[in-house]
Amino acid sequence: MRTALYALAALCSLTVSACSSSQSPRCQELCQQEARCVRELRPVEFPFDEAECIAACTVLDRDPQGRRIVDEHTTCVNAASSCEGILQCR
Repeated sequence: MRTALYALAALCSLTVSACSSSQSPRCQELCQQEARCVRELRPVEFPFDEAECIAACTVLDRDPQGRRIVDEHTTCVNAASSCEGILQCR
């Protein structure tokens, strides 16, 4: 049983490592901006997981329909002049 758990943990570690090396650069940038704004404006009331954001964004960015969502979000974030504006982007 322990051997199976260790094997599963090793597999998860390899999977996470592989996924992190193929992250979308624009998703990394978007999520870093959002994380910075959340820390600045809402540090306690709005937990934000930057790694989860990057992973979800990257999955969307690889799909033609999802890419449109990421494109729209990128346009909104780039047009925002403040952290308040960035955090209002959906």
